[in-house]
Amino acid sequence: MGCTVGKGASLGAGSALAAGSVLKPGVAVPAGELWGGNPAVKVGTVGADAAAGVVRTAEVTAELAKIHMEEAWKDLHLVEQEHEDYKREKTRTPDYMEGLRYDPKWIPLPTLGENLAKMGIHSNTYTPP
Repeated sequence: MGCTVGKGASLGAGSALAAGSVLKPGVAVPAGELWGGNPAVKVGTVGADAAAGVVRTAEVTAELAKIHMEEAWKDLHLVEQEHEDYKREKTRTPDYMEGLRYDPKWIPLPTLGENLAKMGIHSNTYTPP
């Protein structure tokens, strides 16, 4: 999350760096400690709940990065077509959709909210210290 880790620096098992921290070269962070700042110093300890929360946050960040990568490298024509599809979807109420011919090839475009719901992010209760 934007940290800088100097050459030869290390993090012990279950330790963490706060976002944006700068760990100087050769510094060893002991297991289970939270370090932060520039230069990074010990600011607390990492309990089991916090460690699980950090792992979950990293998983969600990785999933969002995959979605971003897929969207960022789309062909311009596909982006324009999806934009038009999104504009049309806003007007498609359930009543409107029932009146249309069934098209087995039509798949609604996913939204960021739907992707976040699939990842279970709304049930993530971890709050960083």
